[in-house]
Order: sequence, then C-alpha cells, then structure tokens
Amino acid sequence: VTTAKSVLKSIDGGFTFNQIYSLPSNSVAANIAVTPAAPDNFYVVYVPGIWDGNGYWQFGAIYKSTDAGATFTTLADINSPVTIQNGYSCNNCTLGQQAIHQGRYDLTLAVSPTAPNEIWFGVVPLFSSTDGGLTWRQEGNANTSVHVDHHATVFHPITGKVYIGCDGGLYRYTRATDT
Repeated sequence: VTTAKSVLKSIDGGFTFNQIYSLPSNSVAANIAVTPAAPDNFYVVYVPGIWDGNGYWQFGAIYKSTDAGATFTTLADINSPVTIQNGYSCNNCTLGQQAIHQGRYDLTLAVSPTAPNEIWFGVVPLFSSTDGGLTWRQEGNANTSVHVDHHATVFHPITGKVYIGCDGGLYRYTRATDT
C-alpha cells in the first residue's frame, strides 16, 4: 500500500505493514500497482505538491521495483518523452508537460494482469506504456469520448480490456490491439 509519503508492505496478510520505500518529502499523493503476471514487480506513482502556476500541479515520477520492493528505480519523470495520440501535435513532449493533475484529486495506476509490461496511469489525461515504461503514449484527448480526470483504471481479468473510471463515469477503453 502507499501513503502520500511512503510505500508499505505486508507479509502477514495485512495484519502489519513495514515501510519499504520513502517517497520525496514534497509528495502529496501516491498510488501503487502490482500484477499477478510478475508479482515481484511493484510500480509506484507519486505527485508532488508543486503548483505549476497554470491551474495544475506538476507530475512527480513513476518508480519500479523488480525485487518485491527491496529496491526501486525511476521509470519515468517529468523529463520522460511522451507520444501524443489522436490529433494532438507536440514536438518533444514530456510527461512533465502533459501529465497535469489536480493534486490528490485524480491519480490512478494499473498494470495488466497478463502482460506485465503494460502500464497505465492517469491524472487529468491518461497514459499507457506497453514496454514496461520505457516509452509512454497519451491515450485520447478532450475530443474523444473518454472524459478527463482519471480516478480508476482496471483490467478485466479474463479479456484484458481496460476500464477507466473518471469524472464522466465508467468507460471501456478500446485499444488498437483489442478485438
């Protein structure tokens, strides 16, 4: 589990928890995702309490552990490049420019239960990676049918389809690979 400042782990079914990672001191919200396809892989996203001056908070980082939380590495941060989809034009875009959020209000992170390199996270916009976080793609935009302000991302356990919970309701997101 996460708090705004740390990642906690239980090895006794949730009776007790021990801190395994400290997030930056300016963290105001965090989320964690794991997958049964690679149970030793933990992903953690955090957002700092840094105002960008344009009505949003700055993106923090996504961390990954491949050893059940013994160590973490930075997978993506504000300088990570992102590909913009669906008609947006942006040269040399970064997650820091695109991953705008509203502090504690909108933050979600999920990993596919069958494809451990497929990671999705949402703030105001929604992002995905199919290569374990090496590259990121912005999914949709304000002109698509999926509303912004993402609060939940869930993979269907059998079909693998992605479901998005946001201010506009619940959506089944259709990826190019979905049939």
